[in-house]
Amino acid sequence: MLKFVKSKNKKGWFNGITKCNSQSFRDKMAVLKEKIKMERKMFMYEMTIDGLLRLASSQFVKGEANWMIIEVQAFDNEPEIIINPKENFQSKLDYYAEAYNNDLTLKSNSNIKITNYDFAGAIQDFL
Repeated sequence: MLKFVKSKNKKGWFNGITKCNSQSFRDKMAVLKEKIKMERKMFMYEMTIDGLLRLASSQFVKGEANWMIIEVQAFDNEPEIIINPKENFQSKLDYYAEAYNNDLTLKSNSNIKITNYDFAGAIQDFL
């Protein structure tokens, strides 16, 4: 098990990682991981613009997410996967809120729909 510790370098203090065999630390980490999973699941399955915006304002997205993944399907075509870096989150969320209905269909063409969305800390989390 890993935990963060304070370590000193030439520039001052920084967070480092060290091994920890403490059962209580492992228990606390398991509870924290479960809370994060529950928070993500609670919003991930609410497939609406409101759900997307709520997930985007969650602690996970604000703190750890580096990628926004949006799956869009047009007509009966295979879905497209759109991946945006954290720097683009706000502008893309503003666009989605303006251009899409709450049921995730495009206002100007109801044959185009967001079929899934998620946020990830690393691309490997999504793949």
